[in-house]
Amino acid sequence: MLTKEFLGSYYKLHHRALLKEARFRSGDKEGLKYEDIVQETFYRAIRFRKHYNTSLPFLPWLNTIMNNVIRDIGRMERLKGATTDVREEDLVTSETFLFDREVLRKIEEEINGIANTEHRNVLYLAMLKQMPLVDIAQITDMSAGNVRQVVYRFRELIKEKYN
Repeated sequence: MLTKEFLGSYYKLHHRALLKEARFRSGDKEGLKYEDIVQETFYRAIRFRKHYNTSLPFLPWLNTIMNNVIRDIGRMERLKGATTDVREEDLVTSETFLFDREVLRKIEEEINGIANTEHRNVLYLAMLKQMPLVDIAQITDMSAGNVRQVVYRFRELIKEKYN
C-alpha cells in the first residue's frame, strides 16, 4: 500500500515534471488549470491509495489518475458552458412547472426504495432539491457523467412505472 509520505516525497521530486505533463495533456496554454490538475491528481492518489497494486509500476497508475482528472474537468467545463447560452424564456420556472404533492410523494417513495445510498443521495439532491448535476458531482465525489447517468436511469424508471 502507498503511504502519504511516499506520495509527498514523489510530489516534491517530480512536481515540475508533472506540471509540464499536465499542461501538455490538458492543452492549457495560459497555465490556469494545470496546477489544479496536478493537485487533484495527488488528492485522488492519496484517497485511492488502498486500490494501488504494488506489484505494478507507480507512474502509469498516477498517469491514469491524471487522465481521469483531465477528463472530469473537461466534462464539468462542458456542463457549465452548456448552461451559459440558455435563453431566459426557455427556462422552466417554479410558477410554470409545479409538481403535484402526490407526484412528489411518489418520487420520494421511489428514491427511498433505492438500495444504493450514494445513488439515493444523488437522486434526492437532483429530483427533490433541484440542485445542478455539476454541484452534485462535486458534493458526492462522483463524476458528472455518473451523476447524469443515475438521474437519467431513475427518470426512465419513473416513466416506465407511471406512464
